[in-house]
Amino acid sequence: YPCIGADNHMAGTLIAEHVLSLGHRRIACMLPPVTGNDRANARRDAVMRTLKAAGVSVRPEWQRTTVYSISASKRDAIDLLRSQDRPTAIICGNDILATGAIYGAAAAGLSVPDDISITGIGDFKGAAVIEPPLTTVRIPAKRIGRETGRVLTASIIAPGSENVGFHCKPALIIRTSTGAIRASNASS
Repeated sequence: YPCIGADNHMAGTLIAEHVLSLGHRRIACMLPPVTGNDRANARRDAVMRTLKAAGVSVRPEWQRTTVYSISASKRDAIDLLRSQDRPTAIICGNDILATGAIYGAAAAGLSVPDDISITGIGDFKGAAVIEPPLTTVRIPAKRIGRETGRVLTASIIAPGSENVGFHCKPALIIRTSTGAIRASNASS
């Protein structure tokens, strides 16, 4: 069957490369469950491969499988951030998890991005207006919808003429939820 969607592997790579480019090496990941979810699996795989290629190993206790919920991600973020030995960045598998992580950082008394950088993936409605505005990877939903309509129409008009698949290219959207690592956080 034709499959239309975003290149989720590229999305994970883009966000991990961005966090690394800011000097972060103490990185936590809050990613959704991957069972039955090829998008989440591709993002997780790309994030972990990109970090590993840069020589960054995510501590087991900093790897969270977080359900698609602001309250669950807030809880996980508070747990990650409550000790002095904490990450300097959290890569979240989607903007819902990132929103909860921002709330969790605030609840833990931390400033985003001064104390902790937080990222998402999706560029969901509201990502640009939460405080601070979320650094994320835009998944081009409108283009995916247009391409889906085009393929569906082609399959009705001339069965067998539709493309087998199409991946829309995601784009890194840098906002103020991420920042360069501060010297005081680099080794702590």
